[in-house]
Amino acid sequence: MTKLSPNFSLEELTHSDTAAVHGIDNAPPAGSVEHLRLATLAVYLEKVRRILGGRAIRIHDAYRCPRVNALVGGVPHSAHTEGFAADFDVAGQTPYETAMLLDAAAHRGELVFDQLILEQLPAPTWVHIGRRLHSEDNPPRLQRLTKAAGGAYLDGIVKP
Repeated sequence: MTKLSPNFSLEELTHSDTAAVHGIDNAPPAGSVEHLRLATLAVYLEKVRRILGGRAIRIHDAYRCPRVNALVGGVPHSAHTEGFAADFDVAGQTPYETAMLLDAAAHRGELVFDQLILEQLPAPTWVHIGRRLHSEDNPPRLQRLTKAAGGAYLDGIVKP
Protein backbone atom coordinates (compact mmCIF):
# COMPACT_ATOMS: atom_id res chain seq x y z
CA MET A 1 0.00 0.00 0.00
CA THR A 2 1.33 3.44 -0.97
CA LYS A 3 0.48 5.92 1.80
CA LEU A 4 -0.05 9.48 0.56
CA SER A 5 -1.05 10.83 3.98
CA PRO A 6 -1.75 9.34 7.41
CA ASN A 7 -5.25 8.16 6.44
CA PHE A 8 -5.28 7.90 2.63
CA SER A 9 -3.44 5.66 0.18
CA LEU A 10 -2.82 5.87 -3.55
CA GLU A 11 -4.78 2.66 -3.98
CA GLU A 12 -7.79 4.10 -2.15
CA LEU A 13 -7.78 7.29 -4.24
CA THR A 14 -7.48 5.38 -7.53
CA HIS A 15 -9.90 2.52 -6.78
CA SER A 16 -12.91 2.36 -9.06
CA ASP A 17 -15.58 -0.33 -9.10
CA THR A 18 -16.28 0.63 -12.72
CA ALA A 19 -12.61 0.16 -13.65
CA ALA A 20 -12.53 -3.24 -11.92
CA VAL A 21 -15.66 -4.46 -13.74
CA HIS A 22 -14.25 -3.37 -17.10
CA GLY A 23 -10.64 -4.49 -16.46
CA ILE A 24 -9.25 -0.95 -16.67
CA ASP A 25 -6.08 0.11 -14.86
CA ASN A 26 -7.23 3.36 -13.27
CA ALA A 27 -3.89 4.29 -11.66
CA PRO A 28 -2.08 7.28 -13.16
CA PRO A 29 1.52 6.66 -14.22
CA ALA A 30 4.08 7.15 -11.42
CA GLY A 31 5.48 10.65 -11.52
CA SER A 32 2.60 11.95 -13.63
CA VAL A 33 0.94 15.25 -12.86
CA GLU A 34 -2.21 13.39 -11.76
CA HIS A 35 -0.17 11.14 -9.46
CA LEU A 36 1.40 14.17 -7.80
CA ARG A 37 -1.97 15.87 -7.48
CA LEU A 38 -3.35 12.81 -5.68
CA ALA A 39 -0.79 13.38 -2.92
CA THR A 40 -2.12 16.94 -2.66
CA LEU A 41 -5.70 15.62 -2.61
CA ALA A 42 -4.82 13.23 0.22
CA VAL A 43 -3.46 16.10 2.33
CA TYR A 44 -6.59 18.13 1.54
CA LEU A 45 -8.80 15.21 2.59
CA GLU A 46 -6.92 15.06 5.90
CA LYS A 47 -8.09 18.63 6.50
CA VAL A 48 -11.65 17.66 5.53
CA ARG A 49 -11.43 14.73 7.97
CA ARG A 50 -10.30 17.06 10.82
CA ILE A 51 -13.20 19.44 10.09
CA LEU A 52 -15.55 16.45 10.28
CA GLY A 53 -14.33 15.58 13.77
CA GLY A 54 -11.73 13.00 12.75
CA ARG A 55 -14.36 10.55 11.53
CA ALA A 56 -13.35 7.96 8.96
CA ILE A 57 -13.97 8.94 5.34
CA ARG A 58 -14.90 6.23 2.85
CA ILE A 59 -13.88 7.14 -0.68
CA HIS A 60 -16.30 6.02 -3.38
CA ASP A 61 -14.41 7.62 -6.23
CA ALA A 62 -11.48 10.02 -6.50
CA TYR A 63 -9.10 9.87 -9.49
CA ARG A 64 -10.65 8.65 -12.75
CA CYS A 65 -8.66 7.99 -15.88
CA PRO A 66 -10.43 9.42 -18.96
CA ARG A 67 -11.84 6.01 -19.94
CA VAL A 68 -13.39 5.40 -16.50
CA ASN A 69 -14.66 8.98 -16.40
CA ALA A 70 -16.48 8.42 -19.71
CA LEU A 71 -17.96 5.13 -18.51
CA VAL A 72 -19.46 6.76 -15.38
CA GLY A 73 -20.84 9.69 -17.38
CA GLY A 74 -18.41 12.28 -16.00
CA VAL A 75 -17.95 15.58 -17.81
CA PRO A 76 -14.85 15.60 -20.07
CA HIS A 77 -12.86 18.02 -17.92
CA SER A 78 -13.97 16.61 -14.56
CA ALA A 79 -11.81 17.48 -11.56
CA HIS A 80 -11.73 13.69 -10.99
CA THR A 81 -9.58 13.22 -14.13
CA GLU A 82 -7.04 15.69 -12.77
CA GLY A 83 -6.81 14.18 -9.27
CA PHE A 84 -8.64 17.12 -7.71
CA ALA A 85 -11.93 15.60 -6.53
CA ALA A 86 -13.35 12.88 -4.31
CA ASP A 87 -16.80 11.43 -3.73
CA PHE A 88 -17.13 10.10 -0.19
CA ASP A 89 -19.27 9.42 2.81
CA VAL A 90 -18.44 9.66 6.49
CA ALA A 91 -18.99 7.11 9.23
CA GLY A 92 -21.84 8.11 11.54
CA GLN A 93 -23.04 11.08 9.46
CA THR A 94 -25.56 11.48 6.70
CA PRO A 95 -24.23 12.99 3.47
CA TYR A 96 -26.41 16.03 4.17
CA GLU A 97 -24.83 16.52 7.61
CA THR A 98 -21.37 16.14 6.06
CA ALA A 99 -22.12 18.71 3.34
CA MET A 100 -23.51 21.18 5.87
CA LEU A 101 -20.44 20.86 8.12
CA LEU A 102 -18.11 21.48 5.17
CA ASP A 103 -20.25 24.38 3.97
CA ALA A 104 -20.10 25.94 7.46
CA ALA A 105 -16.30 25.50 7.52
CA ALA A 106 -16.06 27.31 4.18
CA HIS A 107 -18.18 30.18 5.53
CA ARG A 108 -15.79 30.44 8.51
CA GLY A 109 -12.82 30.57 6.11
CA GLU A 110 -11.46 27.17 7.24
CA LEU A 111 -11.94 25.37 3.93
CA VAL A 112 -11.68 26.40 0.29
CA PHE A 113 -13.20 24.30 -2.46
CA ASP A 114 -14.18 24.67 -6.07
CA GLN A 115 -17.31 22.54 -5.74
CA LEU A 116 -19.21 20.98 -2.87
CA ILE A 117 -22.00 18.74 -4.15
CA LEU A 118 -24.53 16.71 -2.22
CA GLU A 119 -25.27 13.76 -4.53
CA GLN A 120 -28.79 12.31 -4.34
CA LEU A 121 -29.49 9.31 -6.53
CA PRO A 122 -32.49 9.26 -5.50
CA ALA A 123 -31.58 9.51 -1.79
CA PRO A 124 -28.44 11.26 -0.47
CA THR A 125 -25.57 8.89 -1.21
CA TRP A 126 -22.31 10.83 -0.89
CA VAL A 127 -20.61 14.20 -0.99
CA HIS A 128 -18.41 15.39 -3.83
CA ILE A 129 -15.66 17.86 -3.00
CA GLY A 130 -13.53 19.27 -5.76
CA ARG A 131 -10.66 21.66 -5.78
CA ARG A 132 -8.25 22.92 -8.41
CA LEU A 133 -5.00 24.80 -8.49
CA HIS A 134 -6.17 28.31 -7.85
CA SER A 135 -4.52 31.51 -9.00
CA GLU A 136 -5.41 35.14 -9.33
CA ASP A 137 -6.74 34.34 -12.82
CA ASN A 138 -8.51 31.16 -11.67
CA PRO A 139 -10.06 31.71 -8.23
CA PRO A 140 -12.09 28.96 -6.52
CA ARG A 141 -15.76 29.02 -7.52
CA LEU A 142 -17.01 27.96 -4.08
CA GLN A 143 -20.03 26.31 -5.74
CA ARG A 144 -22.51 24.64 -3.43
CA LEU A 145 -24.83 22.32 -5.33
CA THR A 146 -27.24 19.46 -4.84
CA LYS A 147 -27.47 16.87 -7.59
CA ALA A 148 -31.07 15.77 -7.44
CA ALA A 149 -32.54 12.49 -8.63
CA GLY A 150 -32.68 12.67 -12.42
CA GLY A 151 -29.38 14.54 -12.63
CA ALA A 152 -30.53 18.16 -12.30
CA TYR A 153 -28.26 20.46 -10.26
CA LEU A 154 -29.86 22.74 -7.69
CA ASP A 155 -28.12 25.77 -6.22
CA GLY A 156 -27.11 25.28 -2.60
CA ILE A 157 -27.11 22.29 -0.31
CA VAL A 158 -30.76 21.23 -0.28
CA LYS A 159 -32.13 19.19 2.62
CA PRO A 160 -33.53 15.88 1.40
